[in-house]
Amino acid sequence: MKSSNFPPYAKIIWLEDINAIQLKWEELHMPLEQFKEITDFALNIMSENKGTTWIADQYDSKGAFKADVIEYITNELVGIGVAKYGIKLVATIMPKQSGLSSLSTKRWMGDVQKQEAFTMANFATLEDCKEWILANE
Repeated sequence: MKSSNFPPYAKIIWLEDINAIQLKWEELHMPLEQFKEITDFALNIMSENKGTTWIADQYDSKGAFKADVIEYITNELVGIGVAKYGIKLVATIMPKQSGLSSLSTKRWMGDVQKQEAFTMANFATLEDCKEWILANE
C-alpha cells in the first residue's frame, strides 16, 4: 500500500487489493489550487498503477468544499478523470457525522451523478465499498 499525505486536507492511498485510489479527505474547506494539487497527484498515482477506480473517502471529513471546488469537480475533474485517466467506478464513503460535510458531499455527488460517464455509488464503510468494487470490475 502506497500513500502520501497532504495535511491537513487529505491522505492518498493506493489500494493494491482492489486496484483503486483512495482519497481520505480530512478537511474539505481549502483553496481550489490545493484541491487541484491533491487530485492531480491522486490521478497520477492511479494512472501509474493502471487503475480505473476512485474512492472519495469522506468518512472522517470536516467542513465543506468551497463553491469553486464543487464547480471544478463537476465541470472539469470528472471530464479529465474519465477522458484522460479512464475512471470507470467512483465510490464515495459518506461522512460519519451529518452536518456541513455531509451536505457538501451530497451536493457534489448529485451534480456528478447527472453526468453518467461512469458507475457511482456511496457507502458507509470502506469494506462495503471494496465489496462493491470487486463485484463491478
